[in-house]
This record gives sequence, structure tokens and C-alpha cells, in this order.
Amino acid sequence: MKVFLTLIASLIVIALFTLGAGKIAESLQVSNEVEELFSSTSSIELVNAQSEKFKSLPLPVRRYLLTKNIDPTKQIQTMRMKQEGRYKLRFNKEYLDMTAELYVDYGDKEFIWFANVTQTKPFFTTVIDNYFKSQGGRARTKLMAIVRTRDDIGISVNKANMLQMLADLMWNPSFLLSSSISWDSIDDFSARCTLMDEFTNVAATFFFDTDNELVRIEAQRPEGTKEDFKRRLWEVRVLEHGNFDGNILPYRVEYVYFAGENEYPYMEIKVNELEYNSREDF
Repeated sequence: MKVFLTLIASLIVIALFTLGAGKIAESLQVSNEVEELFSSTSSIELVNAQSEKFKSLPLPVRRYLLTKNIDPTKQIQTMRMKQEGRYKLRFNKEYLDMTAELYVDYGDKEFIWFANVTQTKPFFTTVIDNYFKSQGGRARTKLMAIVRTRDDIGISVNKANMLQMLADLMWNPSFLLSSSISWDSIDDFSARCTLMDEFTNVAATFFFDTDNELVRIEAQRPEGTKEDFKRRLWEVRVLEHGNFDGNILPYRVEYVYFAGENEYPYMEIKVNELEYNSREDF
């Protein structure tokens, strides 16, 4: 019996050590990717609010941007954010608690999103989505930061992750004036926004309310990793706004996929910390 108990104790120690080592290794990998993300950037060309080009923007976009404190002489090159909320590892599963970090380089239009999703303790899953212009998009999940359960790349992931970056511009309205963005009018409260880089482009519809605040983003987002991927209606809903250094920006946000008439919310986040022009991870 004593030998058996000693063996069990040894196995528990080995398991805990392996889990701890896996979590540390995953954090180091993310830190290295953030360092790569922020190692260099490209300049950003913004449209001046007094220019004819600004006056040609769709009316709801102009009204929205004029409510923001945008100073073209003080460019926002990078952003980092802490989030907390809920996440579904599968659409038909229950919500799980989540903490996440988002890092963006606007000059090169690149980002990393890293989340820890808590399951029945001590189990957890890490989720990492990124987009690097030299590598394209990548979507990864690991159980306990060790067992890889997803590692997707390809055209559909490129477009899906670039769409995520387009939606995340809700936290940096100034970039909506950049030369990488084009706008098409729809009506008095919505406009179609296209984000472009050297390799691809994606588009989404931005919806605004009567207070000229952004309340919803809608797009056809790729699903799957095959070349003949399908697209599903995808919505980003602003549930609550907050004041961030004098700017009213989304504070609580919900993400939803649609299949026919049915909707499948899969993530809800709130912003705990938002910082511009930092080149370090948290």
C-alpha cells in the first residue's frame, strides 16, 4: 500500500509539473510573438478631417468620427488590451469563464489574441488567434497548454482573422481614416468598410445609432479551412459603451454566428484595460 501511495503521489507531482511547464512554455511563446509583432511597424497615413476626402466619407461615418478625439499628429501605432468574459469552445456547449489579451500593430495590420478559457478545475484551454502579413492567419487551441486540439491556417483563416482585426478597429477609430480603409455608403446609419493589405481584403458593415455611436458590425465570415470554405453571417454587438481617456468606445461586446435563422453567441467580453503605443506584453 505504501508503495502504491508513493507511486500515486509521484504521478500527481509529475502531472502538476508538466502542466505548469506547459503553461509557462505557452506564455513564453506568446511573449515572443508579441515581441515579433512590435519589433517593427509601418507608417500610417490618415485622412485629415478638414480634407475633401473626409467630406466624401459616408455621412454616418463622418458623424461618428467627429465625436472622437482624433489628432492626426499623434498617431496610434500599437494597442494592447486586457479582457475578461465568457467563451464557448463549441457552439453547442455552455459558456466558460475567460481572460484574454489583445495586441495590435496598426502600421503592419497585424494582431495577436491570447485567451485562457477555464474549464472544470484544474482544466483549461488556451486559444490563440493571430494575423501576420508575412505568414497570414493562424488559429490555435491547446488543452492545458499542452495537447493541441486545433491549429488552422489557410485562406479562410486569413480572411476570418483579418475580419476580426477589422471589427477590433472599434477600439481605435482613428485607423478608420487610414489609407488602408475604404468606405461605401449604405444609408444614414450604416456604411460598408473594407480593410486592405498587400495580400487580401475583407469587408464588413458598420451600424451606428442616433447618438452616432457604433452599435453593431456585420460580415460574412469564412468557416472551415478548405479552399472551398463556406461563409456565415457574423455579428459583433456592442452591449455597453465606456469612457476611455475621453473617448466613448465599446466596453462590453458580444460575438455571434448565424446558421439560417438561428443565432449562436460564442463569446462575450468586457475591456478591463486599454493602452495605446506600448510595445510590451502585459
